[in-house]
This record gives sequence, C-alpha cells and structure tokens, in this order.
Amino acid sequence: MEMPIPNPAIMARKARVVERLQGVLPFDAVIFDERETRAYECDALTAYKCPPMVAVLPSSTQEVSDVLRICHEEGVPVVPRGSGTSLAGGALPTADCVILGVARMNDVIETDYEIGQDNIEGSVGPFGFDIHNPVFMISGLSIMAFVFYALALPEQAGAIFGWLRPALTNTFDWFFLGAANIFVLFCLMLIVSPWGSVRLGGQDAKPDYGYVGWFAMLFAAGMGIGLMFF
Repeated sequence: MEMPIPNPAIMARKARVVERLQGVLPFDAVIFDERETRAYECDALTAYKCPPMVAVLPSSTQEVSDVLRICHEEGVPVVPRGSGTSLAGGALPTADCVILGVARMNDVIETDYEIGQDNIEGSVGPFGFDIHNPVFMISGLSIMAFVFYALALPEQAGAIFGWLRPALTNTFDWFFLGAANIFVLFCLMLIVSPWGSVRLGGQDAKPDYGYVGWFAMLFAAGMGIGLMFF
C-alpha cells in the first residue's frame, strides 16, 4: 500500500494553520510538536507510520465544526480518529493532514428514554413480574424447546447431551480457561485504571441492587453451574 504524497504547500502553512486552530480550541487541544504528534502516527495497524502535521482534540460539536471550517478554508485534509485501535488503517495520517481525535468528546447526551420503558409489567396474585421483551421470549422459548425435547425423547436427548458435554469441555477447555483469565485480568485493569472511576449510567445513576444482592446472585449462579455440571 502506498501512502498519499504530502502537499508541500500545505506543510509550509503549518504555522498559520496552528495559529488559527489555537484560536478556536484550548491550547492543550492543539498538538503540533513533532515529538508529540508521533503518538498519532498510526492506529493499531503499525505497519504504516507517519506523524500528522497537527493533531487536535475537540471536546464539543462546535469545536469540531470550527476545526473543519478552518481546515476547509486552508485546504488541509482531515483524518478522524477514535481510540486508535483499528486494524484496517482507517485512521492513518499523512504528513500534511490534521488528525481530529474525538477522545475528549465523552459527554452523555440527554435523552428522554427510561430504562425498562419497553418492559411488560404485571402481577399474578401476590407475585409481580417484569418481562424484558424480547429477551424473555427468546430465552423462554429456547428453554421450553429443550425441556420438551428431553421429555419427548429422553433416551435420544440423554445420548446427545451426554456426548455434547465432554466433547465441548475436552475440545474447548483452553478457551474456557483462557476466557476466565482474560476476564479477571480485564477487571483488575479496570480497577487500577482511570476507567474504574467511571459511573455507568452517568454521575447521578444509582445501582438497582446493593452489595448483598450482587453477592447473592453471584453465589446462586455459581451454585447453579456446579449443580448442572458436577
């Protein structure tokens, strides 16, 4: 793959482009030092590297609009960039471009959607229910199909399930163990990283269940797995 040849005329206007960008963005949101722009020289496709002329980090749609307007007036190509994890080379910069990073655009957009507004709620006698449709329908029908199959053809179902369990555990044991270890390491990484302080649902969100409820659910899930497989 050949990268586009940078335009020397655009690179010669770097100082003016930087000055105009600093007029609409905070000072620390315009990165133009060659040592610092190397952090944006590629995404996860590291086979191709090229530091951009400038990298900007707007934090609002208005700032994005201002950056695009200036780049359009100056004839500077713009390369959008998310978290830099793409393996397709979608955020590869050129030496005459402006990288437009969206890492600082993390404000939660207000919405009138309420969690659970599409659920089906009701009660049967003293017992209430809250059905998450279509999750409940899919899982409920799947369970009923397995139960009906096991009751209608017990010998055949026993033979198939008796073969299926050891086949899966013997063939994919590496996957089960590897996935469990990855999940644990990922959770530990979240704890020690800045992401560990992010409150899901926004700053005003409150958990539906307390620590006792979560531990009870984890214990029930663990006991259920033990009873099913051992």
